[in-house]
Formats: sequence, structure tokens, C-alpha cells
Amino acid sequence: MTGHAPANRAAWPGPASKLDAVESIKPAFDSEREAREPGRGSSMVARDHPHPAPRPSPDMATDADRDAFSAAWEKEQSEAAARHARAIRKAAFKAMRRADPAPTRARIFARAARQ
Repeated sequence: MTGHAPANRAAWPGPASKLDAVESIKPAFDSEREAREPGRGSSMVARDHPHPAPRPSPDMATDADRDAFSAAWEKEQSEAAARHARAIRKAAFKAMRRADPAPTRARIFARAARQ
């Protein structure tokens, strides 16, 4: 069989490409992007995408849908409030540490060098 399809790379003239031996790096980029952007977007959107499944009639589903949405909404709001409170505590801690007049290593070393 001839042709330039990737399945026929062994029959191509010339040396083999080094790219044939390299695995795809897309999974590494995707995992790095996910690690850098942990809090972006709503988790409800990711969790609640539609799945094909038999559904009850709209009259029967109204109460269940309302309860499920309310529970998910309350959970997301409490998680957002917890993240906000943590950010405030972290900022207060950083401000306290910046205002702390504790000596650093450079100051201790400078004093020891003078004596």
C-alpha cells in the first residue's frame, strides 16, 4: 500500500521523524492549566450538564427540580463565602506579618559582623 497516511510511515522515504517517537504533550498542558486555575467558573455548570435519561412529566418534576437547584445553589453560595472568608483571613495575616518588626536573617548577620 502506498500513500502518505500516518499508518504507512514505515514505507516513507528518508529517515524516520523524531516526532513519531514523542508522545502527545496535550495532557500535560491540560493538567497544568487545571492546576493553575482551580477556582475559575462555577462547579454547578460542570456537575449539572445534561445526561440522556428518562425524565418525569413537567408537572411531577417541578418540586424535585426546585429542591435540587436550591440545594446546589446553597452549597455553591456557602463554598464561595468560605473562599471569601479565607481570602480575608489570608490578607489580614499577610498584613500582620508585614507589620511585624521581627529581625530577619540579614539583620542578625549584620549585627554579628559588627561585633
